[in-house]
Amino acid sequence: MITENKITIININSSEELKKYWIPISVLFNESFGKEIDIKLWEWAYIDNPFGDPLLSLALSGDRVVGHYAVIPTKLKNSKCYVDSYLAMTTMVEKSFRKHGLFKILAENVYEQINLLNKPTIVYGFPNDKAVPGLKKRLGWTICDEYSVVKLKSGQEAEAKIMLQNALDQDGFKFDLTSENVRNWRCNKPEQLWDITNGIGLKENQFGTDMMYFDSLDDFESLTKDKNVNVILANANSTFDVLFNYRFGYRTFNFDDVPTFIVEMCMSDVF
Repeated sequence: MITENKITIININSSEELKKYWIPISVLFNESFGKEIDIKLWEWAYIDNPFGDPLLSLALSGDRVVGHYAVIPTKLKNSKCYVDSYLAMTTMVEKSFRKHGLFKILAENVYEQINLLNKPTIVYGFPNDKAVPGLKKRLGWTICDEYSVVKLKSGQEAEAKIMLQNALDQDGFKFDLTSENVRNWRCNKPEQLWDITNGIGLKENQFGTDMMYFDSLDDFESLTKDKNVNVILANANSTFDVLFNYRFGYRTFNFDDVPTFIVEMCMSDVF
């Protein structure tokens, strides 16, 4: 579609088609975030994603990309079923085009593509303070502020394990890394490698060790034996050393019930 301001809106649902727009997208990323995006990281998320093709809506002005709304496919599961899902990421509108309502137009174009699939789907993300009002008011997102990253102290493993087990017992949707192909992709993000051992995925960094993922808690209480471990907990009480809030948000499509979630770092640690 062409607007009065000579902006062309296009939808993309193919990673091959998306490759044509790498250069103008990278320029907009630099303008939006003040840093360059690594093409290897972009290809990892958008092109080589084993879950399938991304969905994007782009605003074009001449040969420039001036607006960008994108979701990349993932898969969530609980004990009953798998559900298609998408991580919303790298939303961008060039500064001189921010009064044209492009954010809402582009997002709704993507959501229309999802809705037309006519099957239960979740779009989720980890919005900052600036994004929350627009997501709630304009796009119908539910925002959850109960999650925090906590640094486990020695002796707190048992209590944290109970909280995580309770989340499992409530059968919330969580990231699916059971496929070897998917696991290899997710654990081998460019410049950030980690592994899953005995059902727990850990990533070392300068601030300690992050628990990225779990599908078993059998070895959980031994995690802090020789390291500081950072874990996402919901509604962590004051006895825990809270490092920062880990805001989570989502919107459902073709869902009858309100879903619950087990939020893990592997769901968000992309860019």
